[in-house]
Amino acid sequence: MNDLEARIRDVLQEDASRAPLVVRMPEEVRPRIRRRQAATTAIASMAAIAVIAGSVFAFRDLDRDRTAPEPRPAASPSWSPVPEPRPTASPSWSPVRENRALTVHRGRTWQDSQDASVGWVDVKRVRFYMLGSQPTWQIELAAKPPPASGLEPGLLIAYGLVLDTTGDGVADYLIGIDNDAPRRGDFHVWVTDLTTGESDEQIGPPYGSPIEFSHPDERGSGPTMTFEFLPGSAPADLNPQTVRFYAWASTARDGEVLTVDYAPDTGWLTKP
Repeated sequence: MNDLEARIRDVLQEDASRAPLVVRMPEEVRPRIRRRQAATTAIASMAAIAVIAGSVFAFRDLDRDRTAPEPRPAASPSWSPVPEPRPTASPSWSPVRENRALTVHRGRTWQDSQDASVGWVDVKRVRFYMLGSQPTWQIELAAKPPPASGLEPGLLIAYGLVLDTTGDGVADYLIGIDNDAPRRGDFHVWVTDLTTGESDEQIGPPYGSPIEFSHPDERGSGPTMTFEFLPGSAPADLNPQTVRFYAWASTARDGEVLTVDYAPDTGWLTKP
C-alpha cells in the first residue's frame, strides 16, 4: 500500500466516525408511535376543516348583511294605548247650580214652598244662626228619610250647603253628607274648597270633622238636618255677618239623580 492509498483510507475512516448514530426502536414501541402520529394527523385535519368552515360561514354572514335591506322605521301606532273613558249613562251632577247668582235674599231664615214630591227631599225651611261661636245651619224637611241602614243598594240620599264667603256671587265651598259609605248606616261627610278643588272628608265615625252634623236618620231626631262648624274648623274666610248660602237636598239611584230641591230656589240667603 502506497502513501496515497493509506491517506484515502484514513479520510474514509474519519468520515465514518462522524456519521450519526442510528438507534433502532424496539418492535413493541413502534405501533404506539404510529397511533400517536395518526391521532395527531387527524386532529390537525379536523382543526383545518373547522377553520375553513368558520371562514365560509363568516363570509356568508357578511355577504347576508351586505345584501339584506335596511330596516324601515316603525310606523307610529294609529291607536292610543290608554283607553278613552266610556260615556256615562247620565252626566255627573253637582249641587252647585250656577257660577254666579245675582239674586240676594235678605234674612237668616227662608220658608220654602213645596218643590219636591218626595218628602225627605223637600226642604220646607232653612235658617242660619250662631250657636255660641259656631256657625250653624238647619234644614227642615217635609218628612224624615228612611234609615240609611235599610236603604236599597245604589240609593243615595244627600243634604248640604253651598257657601259664598267672598260676596261676589260665586260659590266658594260645598258642604255635603250622604250614605255613600262601605258600612251600611254610616255617613260620608265632606267640605270642598271650590277655589282649589280640594276636599276634606270623613267616612264613618268618629264625626265632627270637617263639619259636625245632626242627621234626621239618627235616633230621636225629627225631619231636620243640622250642620255646624266646631271651633277652629270653619273656613278662614267665613264671616257670619256677610256669608251667603243656599241649602240643597237630593236623592239618586245608581248615579242617576232622581229628585232635587233648593232653598232658596234661586239666589243666595244672607244677613239682613
